[in-house]
Amino acid sequence: MSVPIDKKGKPKQTTTITGKNYDEFFQNRLVVPKAILDEMESHNLDHRWIDIKRYQEEGNFHRTHWKPYKVSDATTKKVELDPFGSDNSGYLRRGSLVLAARHKDITAVHKDFIHKRNLRQSAFSKEKAEELRSLFKAAGVKTKVVEGYDDDGQ
Repeated sequence: MSVPIDKKGKPKQTTTITGKNYDEFFQNRLVVPKAILDEMESHNLDHRWIDIKRYQEEGNFHRTHWKPYKVSDATTKKVELDPFGSDNSGYLRRGSLVLAARHKDITAVHKDFIHKRNLRQSAFSKEKAEELRSLFKAAGVKTKVVEGYDDDGQ
């Protein structure tokens, strides 16, 4: 029997409990209610969880521009279960984590920065690998490429 694999290469949870999927039965504390996600999407915001203690220790500053997200009263009424627990400030908290948001334009700039940085780093690594190959070749040293580690097909 083959086990279904998710996008990250991990086995998917397929156990069913009285007609429910495993993930539906055992709730993940970090799942954001759909009404809140819809509200954030309407404001063109991305979301993630940040550590509120660290955020406050750093002077209410997050180095990649995430800010705690305050859910509107209208959206709070749409959520079936009270997502805030004893905290009625409008911020969705889970332990020391708080739901944070940033504009999708900032996220695009950040992703572009990371992509360009990764390209620079990989280009540098390839350049150094080529430099080593040419030094070994000039010195008459025979090398063997281990399968899977060759980047230029030689």
